[in-house]
Amino acid sequence: MSYNLRERAGKVVQTTDIKWNARIQHKAPNPHEYPKENPEKNSSQWLPKELVEFINLKAALCKDCNTPCNSDHLAEPHDTQVPTNNEILEIIEKRIEEIKNQKSLKKNELLQLIGESIKPHIDLVRTFLM
Repeated sequence: MSYNLRERAGKVVQTTDIKWNARIQHKAPNPHEYPKENPEKNSSQWLPKELVEFINLKAALCKDCNTPCNSDHLAEPHDTQVPTNNEILEIIEKRIEEIKNQKSLKKNELLQLIGESIKPHIDLVRTFLM
């Protein structure tokens, strides 16, 4: 999300307070009074579409057990190791570190390289869905 969560929570509370007070007075809230938000820009904003696909597949039901194909389910009855969501993010971060010095690559090329590191895990989860 690229937010400092404590700072973000404080701004959400301020915005909610402004809206609530305006509603009490039967007025529309003034968006210009809302606190300014400036999320930090970092490379984690560049996440490949394969990450979304991986997370969605892990929520799909196993064809044999009718249980979501999350990492815990695949590990226990199926003896198959699939990274947790946090582990897959670590894999992505590691891959970003490996390729970020290649300045000549465009954003699409970087995302493709990062996505390739997730594809084997996607294929593994898919075997339990078909």
